[in-house]
Amino acid sequence: MVDIAKAVDVDLLIWSGLESPSKASGGKYTKVNHFESKAAVTDYARKSGVPFVNVQAGGYASNFTTFFKFEKQIDGSYVLALPYSQSIIIPIIDMVEDYGMFVREAIESPAFGAGTEILTCGELISFADIISQLAESARFTVHPVPYELTDTRLESYWEENQLCSS
Repeated sequence: MVDIAKAVDVDLLIWSGLESPSKASGGKYTKVNHFESKAAVTDYARKSGVPFVNVQAGGYASNFTTFFKFEKQIDGSYVLALPYSQSIIIPIIDMVEDYGMFVREAIESPAFGAGTEILTCGELISFADIISQLAESARFTVHPVPYELTDTRLESYWEENQLCSS
């Protein structure tokens, strides 16, 4: 994609990249292939000389209802095992409703252009508020897994769902 954009001399290449979990974690998370492959394209595009803007999306709001698995407990409540403390603030975006306006801004605004990065989100929200809103809208109780226990559960979740290589 980057090589073709360069060959045809595009005015601006817009890409939705991600950061490398391996680099961000100092090598702790090395098997998150989806993120790593997007990070590799981002790095390659930056070095290519193609006029390039990285419009990086926040966490997809839809992941909380389609991708992340709630585990039903014996008492009928549900557990959501994600590596977040209750107080962490997460940038969330509705990709259908919000992302296009950031891409449009990347194209039309003189403030952006080659070499820039736009970090997008529709809302900054705490993990505790996400859990509360999900529980309220679904009409069931959701408990987060204590933050200290999420590392091993997250790695097994990624592997079980073939989101990273073993």
